[in-house]
This record gives sequence, structure tokens and C-alpha cells, in this order.
Amino acid sequence: MQSQAPRRRLKARRAAAVSGGPVAAAAAAAGAAPGLAVAAEPSICRICWQEGDGEPGGALLTPCRCAGSQKHVHERCLAEWMASVAQRKGVPQARRCDVCRALYQGLPRDMRLRETPQAYVRRQTAALLRSPLGTALSYYSAGGLVFSVLLSVHGAWCRLAALPAVLRAARVDPLRALGADVALAAASEALLSGQWLLPLLSAFRFGQGLLLQEVAAWVQAHGVRALPPPLSLPLHLACEAARLAAVAMQYTHGALLLLFGGLARGFVRGAVIATLAPLRAAGSAAAALRHAAAAAAARLAARRPRRRKQQQQ
Repeated sequence: MQSQAPRRRLKARRAAAVSGGPVAAAAAAAGAAPGLAVAAEPSICRICWQEGDGEPGGALLTPCRCAGSQKHVHERCLAEWMASVAQRKGVPQARRCDVCRALYQGLPRDMRLRETPQAYVRRQTAALLRSPLGTALSYYSAGGLVFSVLLSVHGAWCRLAALPAVLRAARVDPLRALGADVALAAASEALLSGQWLLPLLSAFRFGQGLLLQEVAAWVQAHGVRALPPPLSLPLHLACEAARLAAVAMQYTHGALLLLFGGLARGFVRGAVIATLAPLRAAGSAAAALRHAAAAAAARLAARRPRRRKQQQQ
């Protein structure tokens, strides 16, 4: 019995320290009897260590499961603390006590924090990315991005290979030959850098080259014949130089338009394929399951008459 007395006193001290705070702990340490009255300390705020007052926000609250000296807190102190935690860790963490991890209860209406829709979406997205499904989606997105880049390079190569045919078609109908590439190049440039005027400038230079080529060809066909031989040769050389410059302008700016248009077209195609691939796989799996279910139902339907015949026999 004497050996168990120190253990009992130690347990009493620990229980008093948890439930009654420092006053009860001191009383237990002093060996006070359970029925002996001990003067209780006034309730103070656990943040500023001040008592409650009549000022706005000076009332003491007990919003969580903390006990002892951590039990009470001022409204204004708790509001400032929750605002700082919400700024550092987010609103969900600010709604819980940092000590007992319990949700705050009984708070005034003006102290209840509200999470903005943008913050909610960011938090849910971050939680999804940390999950196994989010990890799988991240790896699949990375693979789809690589696939889209490869298809964009392939698309640019195919469009550049068709440059002579596109230039011949552009002399007849420029809008039909290069309209889609100009639109895709402008859209991709606007998404990447926010400047969509460069593809339009290249299209304008390409149009200038077409116009210069047509003017040089007309002058070479009609003006050279009307001039005497001493003047026809310099005019012919000037028209030929203008025609070559126009062709070089068309090839340069046409190649740029086809390059960016082919890149954008291939990237969009790869993104669409990568996006629709899971849907196609799910559709194929659903079709296979329906086929298997239909086959199983047919087998069961074929076995039932056999069982009936065997039972009748």
C-alpha cells in the first residue's frame, strides 16, 4: 500500500493539471484534500493574457475543447488569429483550434469565415492532384502533352512539304489556301504571347508578294513589247528581279504561316485524340461488357429448357 501511494498522488496531479488548470495542479501538488476549497484564478484570454472587458470584442469565449488556461479567448483576439491563419494556411485550417484540432463552436456570425469560390476551387484541385487519381491524371496529361507536341511537329512538317502546292493554289484563291493557317497561327500566337498581329502581318506581306508578282508579270507581258529594244531589256531585267523578290517574299511568309498553322493544327489534333482516348476506351469496355452479358444471358436461356426436360424425364 505504501508503494502505491506515490503513484496515486502522481495520477491525481496529472488529472488536476488537465482538468482544472494550474490552480488545481498546485493544490494537488500541495497535497490538498479533495473537499478543500481552493481560490480559483480569474478567467483570462489565452492569447493576450487579459481578463474580459466591456469593450467591443472583449467578451471571453470557449470555442473549442481546450481546458485550463487555454479555455478562454477574447472575440477580437480569436478573430485576428483566425484571419492570420486563414491568410497563411487557408480558411479550413482557420476554422479549427491549433491545440485540440476541434472546430470552433458558438462563434458570432461576423466571425464565421467564408471561403471564396476561387479559393475553394484551388483547394479542391490541389487535393485532387495529391490523390492517386490526380497523380494518374497528371502522368496521363504529361503523356498527352508529349503526344500533342509530336503531332504538332509532324503537322508542321507536312504543311511545309506542301508549300509549293499551297503557293500555286494561293495565286488562284489566297483565302482558301491560307485562311485556316492564318487563323490557327493567330490563335496560337495570341494564346502563347498575347500578340496576334504577327501572323496577320505575315499574311499581309504574303499578299504584297502576290500583288507584286502579278504586276511584274503583267508589265513583262505587255510593257516590254511596247518599248523599243534599247529600253525593253532593262525593263525586262527589272521585272524579272521584281518577280524573283515577290516569289522570295511569298515563300518566306508562306512558310512562316504554314509552320505556325501546322504546329497549331497538329497540337489541337493531338490534344483531341488524347482527350477522347479514355472515352473511347470506356466505350469499348462498356461494349465488351454488354457483349459478355448478352452471351451469358443467351447461355442461361439455352440451359433452362434442358433442365426442364431433364426434370420432366
